[in-house]
Amino acid sequence: MNLNDILLNAADLTRTLGRDWLTPQEAAQRLGFSEKTLRNWRVAGRGPAFRKPSVTRVQYPIVEVLRWQMGHPVVHSTTEIQNLTARG
Repeated sequence: MNLNDILLNAADLTRTLGRDWLTPQEAAQRLGFSEKTLRNWRVAGRGPAFRKPSVTRVQYPIVEVLRWQMGHPVVHSTTEIQNLTARG
């Protein structure tokens, strides 16, 4: 997946949702992590870029979630780790 693919996927998802951002729950589901993990990453300055339009609301721009996902594939088995390592 390259940047053009990310932008096309983001545009499709934006049209589907009618907005250009994801809730923490939606972002966690898309990335394969828990909301608690995303919260911990925000505190630590890690994970995908986010914005806080208010003290209690967190939003993840769709394009940033997809961009982060491209650079951080979720691995579920040692075989997948070996395949990713072999690709290099």
